[in-house]
Amino acid sequence: MRKRIEIKPATDADRAALAEIYLVDRQQEFPWVTDPKLQDFDYDSRGEFVLVAWVDGQRAGFCSLYRLANFIHLLFVARIFAISKLASVC
Repeated sequence: MRKRIEIKPATDADRAALAEIYLVDRQQEFPWVTDPKLQDFDYDSRGEFVLVAWVDGQRAGFCSLYRLANFIHLLFVARIFAISKLASVC
């Protein structure tokens, strides 16, 4: 079955869900990060352009772009979508 994938600019309504994705990934995959917190997302992505990946109406992940240097600063995929290997086909 084909998935519907959309990429949209983040809104204020997305921030809590994106912070949760960021926190969970950092807790599970970044052992060198001590005491990660939900508010780290707002701090780490401040001043950046954030895009949200939606799959079948669910937030699947995000990237934050640091436009002054033209690079992707943060790129995170929600656990449920990472496990399903969706990121490998995007």
